[in-house]
Amino acid sequence: MGSSFRPGEGIPGQVLKLGKAMIAPEFHSDPQVPEEDRERIPKGIGGACVPLHAEESIVGVMFVNVALPRELTTGEIRILNALAEIGGNAIHRTYLHEQTIKQLERLAALRSIDLAISNILDLQVTLKILINEVIRQLHVDAASVLLIQAGTGRLTYAAGQGFYTRNIEATSLRIGEGSAGIAAAERHTVEVPDLGSSNEKFGRAQLLADEHFVSHYVVH
Repeated sequence: MGSSFRPGEGIPGQVLKLGKAMIAPEFHSDPQVPEEDRERIPKGIGGACVPLHAEESIVGVMFVNVALPRELTTGEIRILNALAEIGGNAIHRTYLHEQTIKQLERLAALRSIDLAISNILDLQVTLKILINEVIRQLHVDAASVLLIQAGTGRLTYAAGQGFYTRNIEATSLRIGEGSAGIAAAERHTVEVPDLGSSNEKFGRAQLLADEHFVSHYVVH
């Protein structure tokens, strides 16, 4: 089962925070390990935790444990540092490759949308293609398009996908009202990464109460 650590938390977190290896015959008694962390570590366990460097940043750690009386030798630590360097570089190359693939996929998506806009006169078909690509490229659960209606100047639902209910279809907002109205009025992206802890009132919270959304983003 995997574990996660924030910078400064536990031995891996300390290594991430300080950017240097932590090596000890026994972590439980080693003063470089914070006292609250030592209490949770069994006695007789030592080893090394080495940062994985990629360019100018640290992308992870390599953690090796051994039980006393066994201790890591100087030669083993050199090998561990070499493996950590190789691992960090490999992770960095993989990340760059993934970013390149994503960029190519997004360029292809933009091309598909451009062809749809150029060759299809049906607005609903065009919006459907646009929403499908947004969901596929950004890996979001649901997306909708609100358009400004001529005459009233209100933002109303035009198309959407991924919603459990049809409540979103009743959306009708004044410019400046709610997160969508603010994005339209101020011409910038509105981000609400955590709807549960946000101090701002989510403009369509009642409409979307059954959707169980965690985050909400609006692009003008």
